[in-house]
Amino acid sequence: MKIHAASATILTFFLSVSACFASEASDAALSMVKTLGLGNNLGQMSLHVATTTQTFRIIAQELGNEKAIALVKKDLENVLPKYQEQWDKNLAQSYSEHFNSTELRSITNEKQSSQYFPKFKSKQSEVGRSMRAKSTAVLTELVTEAMYKSFAQVPK
Repeated sequence: MKIHAASATILTFFLSVSACFASEASDAALSMVKTLGLGNNLGQMSLHVATTTQTFRIIAQELGNEKAIALVKKDLENVLPKYQEQWDKNLAQSYSEHFNSTELRSITNEKQSSQYFPKFKSKQSEVGRSMRAKSTAVLTELVTEAMYKSFAQVPK
């Protein structure tokens, strides 16, 4: 019985240390994402997705392409703040899967001069796949909400 209790104590210790390191990496990753503006592509990505929808084609038929883009872009910009924080957190989580807190802080502070910058560049595809898996729903919700607002403004 004493051996099992000691094993449980050691396991609990290692799990708490592991969680601490994971939390530290997550915090460093979120700081990097925000400091370097890595999540700032959400607006551009959402506009790209929105303009490929059937709803956009209907709006463009009614208003013309230029006015439709302006309307959708405005509505995306209005809705975007609601989703930006989750987007940034998902991106940070994707980076923390591939980098430890030391690497993340170095990249944040030293940018391209960081000794970890080559790793940062080489991991972009993997981070991108992870981000896609985590954030497709966020992007879909954002675009859906904005397109609903845009469509409601089209004269019937």
